[in-house]
Amino acid sequence: MSESLFMKLTDEPVKEIDRLIMEQIKSPVELLNQACFHLITAGGKRIRPRLMALITGLISPDAVYNEDILSMAAAVEILHTATLMHDDVIDEGLMRRGIPSVNSAYGNKVAVLGGDYLFTKAYNATIKATDARISRVFSDALTTLVQGELTQMTNTANLEITEESYFRTIYSKTAVLFEITTKIPGLILNRTDAEIEALAKYGRNIGYAFQIADDILDYTSDSEVLGKVVGKDMDEKKITLPLIYALNNDRGISRETIYEAINGGRVEEILQIISDTDAIASCDKVAERLISEAIDAIAVFSESDYMQALRELAYASYRRKY
Repeated sequence: MSESLFMKLTDEPVKEIDRLIMEQIKSPVELLNQACFHLITAGGKRIRPRLMALITGLISPDAVYNEDILSMAAAVEILHTATLMHDDVIDEGLMRRGIPSVNSAYGNKVAVLGGDYLFTKAYNATIKATDARISRVFSDALTTLVQGELTQMTNTANLEITEESYFRTIYSKTAVLFEITTKIPGLILNRTDAEIEALAKYGRNIGYAFQIADDILDYTSDSEVLGKVVGKDMDEKKITLPLIYALNNDRGISRETIYEAINGGRVEEILQIISDTDAIASCDKVAERLISEAIDAIAVFSESDYMQALRELAYASYRRKY
């Protein structure tokens, strides 16, 4: 994502959030530090902390450096990092953010235990929050994340998966974390239930669009730009939205033909089918609708630089190269 208003408004809060992340995850066990810092310090877009800072500014610009909110932004990023460490073990991922994944660099056992450690650190931060609802939001999200991973595993190579089922899965794997990111500032700053739901809808829809972009990039990017191996979804027979649209095409390409290409690992043929069925264009239409609904949801708040930045971030979450 290029430098823009949402980056400029959040660069300083994110520096403080990064400091809190390092403070919260530091361990007396050096191997844990090495494994966790390996991924945390490898960069990443920090989109969730940035998003929480922007939502806070939208509600109340004076609260951008609210200690509880900064701590929760750090906790969300720690939770996200934990899920990445576990995902790479499950998917046997070798690259993450352009460097060897934690499991590749330190082994599966260290990656699993490191992820577990980060989960506990993220949850511990919520216990210190002044609003008791935060811990419940976090624990519910963690439950949803685990269920989402298992659901995706059971749907591997399932050619009958529906678009509705796909969205349930990506809510559990991705959108729920965006949802709590945008919901938490509303809880801490005591907004109305209607306002909190508007914030949650913005985050949820951005999360959907973000994951659809990820699924498209698996077909359209390259490993050097993406920072992880391209084509893993195809290799692992994950049926994501581009394939769902391809499987339900009206161009005369049968499911059997597509399934044979997937089973045979014929990547070029699958890419050609995706192109011939206009599956990416269909994904674009869905993402555009989700982004539009997200922006409409937060129209209940006053116009400001933070509102404009959230519009930019909404589109940037989908129109990205990595």
